[in-house]
Amino acid sequence: MIKYFFKFFIYDGDKKILKSSFVLPFITMIIGSFVILLSFSIMEGFSNELSNTIHFFDKKNSLEINKKILNENNSNNTDNLINYLKVHNYLYNAYEERVMFFKNLDHIFVAKVFGLYDIKEFLNNDYLIFNDDYHPKSDNKLCIIGYDKYINTDIDLGQNINLISFSDFYNLNSTPISDHIVVNSIKTNISHYDNCFFISYDSLLFNKNITLKINLNREIDSNHLAFIKTHYSDGIKYNNNLNTFTELFTAIEFEKISYAFFGIFIVLISSVMLMGYNITSILRNVKAIAIMETLGITKKNISITYLLYSMTLALLGFLVALFLIYLFISFDKKYLIMDYIFDPNIYFNFDLSLNANIIVFTIILNLVFTIISTLFPIYKISKLDIVDSLNFRI
Repeated sequence: MIKYFFKFFIYDGDKKILKSSFVLPFITMIIGSFVILLSFSIMEGFSNELSNTIHFFDKKNSLEINKKILNENNSNNTDNLINYLKVHNYLYNAYEERVMFFKNLDHIFVAKVFGLYDIKEFLNNDYLIFNDDYHPKSDNKLCIIGYDKYINTDIDLGQNINLISFSDFYNLNSTPISDHIVVNSIKTNISHYDNCFFISYDSLLFNKNITLKINLNREIDSNHLAFIKTHYSDGIKYNNNLNTFTELFTAIEFEKISYAFFGIFIVLISSVMLMGYNITSILRNVKAIAIMETLGITKKNISITYLLYSMTLALLGFLVALFLIYLFISFDKKYLIMDYIFDPNIYFNFDLSLNANIIVFTIILNLVFTIISTLFPIYKISKLDIVDSLNFRI
């Protein structure tokens, strides 16, 4: 049966070559599947790296604290809440952010400044670009500058800069100004962070009772959340969604489909090509099909044979493409092929990522297109008449 199947659909015994009706759809199926897998692998890897970077700074679960309201009855409420979260292993980080002026030599610039609850912990991350840093005596004087600001403002490591916060002044004679020493620079390739300064939350620049964001390691247990609402209900907002970057991740999901569409189009062409070859095969083998019927082989069995052939071709094409994509990923890890396509100084330095969902999607897509392309040839077989078929000439 397999030998007959091979000769009938795949191998031309007279010319001793593979039939073009098999080779061309097979190659296009490989190319289409490879493009789909590669496109999703690139965007998945990019999305994962972007997500990891964002989640280094901000978490899905967080609390927004209005310190003015929270500390109205007790000035220690903010510190008490942070300690409670730390004891129960919820605290990831906490910060305030605001726009400030900073002075470098004779120039004044504007930048967003993050006041970090634990500036020393922040110094232990993979996004810092210098190995050696300067350590002032006081953590309150530490300053980490975003890479874009670093290269665009001619600031050097170890340099003193003046930060001026107009959000915190109480009168014209008491505008908060603080000197900070630049100890390192951070590069994430996300302008939201690379254009900012990072200093200690304990700095005098953050002495006004405004919003403090507390990022959490995990979702708060219902009992602990009930306790927080009972003791600190006023001035607290609990979030379990990273709304700041929702549109960005939605755009990435759209990009995944957009890039994969070219591969889907190739698979569609392969399916249409396969349909044409199947119809041609039926016309060329009308008499053989009629003889099969006279020997007791039903049209249903013949149709199933054509369907199995088409599905086999789709599966083989997919498996070859899957092997090639894994080969490509292994070469990329060794030789950094993607760095030549996506400059890591502009994009993220990301690894290709191929997950089970991508694989299942591709194989289902191949099979669905293939089955649809086989329906019309099967319909043609069902309409064949034995007598007319025996007298048919092409």
